[in-house]
Amino acid sequence: MPCSMTFRSKCLLLGAVLALSGCAAKQRPATNWRLGGSLLLPPLPPQGRSVLLRNARSVKKADTACDIAGREIQLSWRGRTAQVAISRDVTGPAAAVVLKGGPAPLVGTPVRDLGWWPRFRQDLDRRAQSGCLAAREAKNLSARIENTRS
Repeated sequence: MPCSMTFRSKCLLLGAVLALSGCAAKQRPATNWRLGGSLLLPPLPPQGRSVLLRNARSVKKADTACDIAGREIQLSWRGRTAQVAISRDVTGPAAAVVLKGGPAPLVGTPVRDLGWWPRFRQDLDRRAQSGCLAAREAKNLSARIENTRS
């Protein structure tokens, strides 16, 4: 017995739903997502953020002494291209802390060390003094990194 038009469209719809339901299983679980204000944000990568900044210096100096290896930010060079890696602790949201045991739980955010940025800029200025890049390039590079952080 042939399908009526209504039944045929239902069959096609059911087939499409079944075909697409296999794709839904490949998505990340919702437990890894975080709430940022009124937005649902995807999980942060475990290593933080890595950025390549081309033409960051005029010198092609292959010297590991030009690299900066801090806990929060790392800088390495590939010719004139700067590779900057910023740790997840700096780029991600601060984890909430809940203290229990009193009359009511206290909720807060841990204090972050923000001194890493001035330390990085001082290290960058020292690299400029040693000839790894020009002083104006150090200033421009720090500005470019700031623009990528926001």
